[in-house]
Amino acid sequence: MAKRIIFAVLLVLGLGGFLAVPAIVGVSQTLEAIGTAGVLCIVIYVLNASVVLVIPAVSWWILMRTSDMKVSLADALRANFMGFPINYITPSAYLGGEPVKALYISNKYGIPASRVLGTLIIGKFQELVGLVLLMFVSAAGVIFYSDIVSKRDEAAMLIALGAILVLFIAFILAYSTNFKPIARFLSLFAVGRSPKRRLANLIHSAEVMEQTIHDAFIKRWKSFLGSGAVALLSGVSVLMRLPLFVWFTPGSHHLEPSHVFLMYFATNLVNLFQIIPGNLGVLDGTILLIFSQTGLEAGDAAAYAVVGRIADAVMLMFGVWLLAHYGLSRYMRPKESQELKRVQTQAYVVGTDGIRRPREKTGDERQETEEGKPGG
Repeated sequence: MAKRIIFAVLLVLGLGGFLAVPAIVGVSQTLEAIGTAGVLCIVIYVLNASVVLVIPAVSWWILMRTSDMKVSLADALRANFMGFPINYITPSAYLGGEPVKALYISNKYGIPASRVLGTLIIGKFQELVGLVLLMFVSAAGVIFYSDIVSKRDEAAMLIALGAILVLFIAFILAYSTNFKPIARFLSLFAVGRSPKRRLANLIHSAEVMEQTIHDAFIKRWKSFLGSGAVALLSGVSVLMRLPLFVWFTPGSHHLEPSHVFLMYFATNLVNLFQIIPGNLGVLDGTILLIFSQTGLEAGDAAAYAVVGRIADAVMLMFGVWLLAHYGLSRYMRPKESQELKRVQTQAYVVGTDGIRRPREKTGDERQETEEGKPGG
């Protein structure tokens, strides 16, 4: 109950912050700027925003196919759009929906969820690589080709990038050496027979997931680099978002490359630390601040924020529909969920030593398997 209250309060605050942007600029001025941009601008913006989900889905699909997971591209796309509504309300705009994606693929194809989650983590790492790379390029563009930020702000940008780079290096070292940090961390709590038994399945799943990540780094590095190059296109599409919008607004004809770099750096940085659902108000206020600092029209700033939220609404509605149609209607029916639970709980047993091993089928189960085979 407390979580729901907190979520409701944050959502109200976010909506208030979002509505404050056109209120500050002027509702009539905002609507005029949106009218000037036109319907075509909104359609192109929505398509550009959807690329941020489509391209990572293609990259993830490549990772799964090269890891012997015969998943269709259509299902990878569906799963990615299903995860968007979850990402939108979680404390980071880049994480949150991964368990939903893994569950959808695991349920449909019978692949262990830990293996699917491993490929998702690899995909997120690739997105982080692209994000860091483009943020470094953006920071360099702002620092060396513009005087719109102070020396203190430049230092803060470099510190933020340094912290992200440290995490990036730590991730590479941990999984290239197969250190398995998550499994090791969980093992610290497996002290005594009872905790060891309870954590055995979780530790095993973590080991499978981290082994999948390690194999992608070492054994399938070519496909890792190929899918990573595809994932980088997602960041490029975000970088092009402001120029695409401004192209439809003649009043902002003096857009400079440094303005584009600053917008990319600032908006992605605030999205990393999202607390309010969708970063409502925070992201919109950041956009207004950047427009004011760069001398662009305030009306265009409010219009840019509103058009961005229109794109969010379209993808949210599509993602929620997919969750209801596929994730809930098809995979959460009582009969199917009970069967899934039976398979998951009975496929393995945990011995007295706490080790998880495959359970041997009984005579009746072997007979059922034989009868279910073609021609049986």
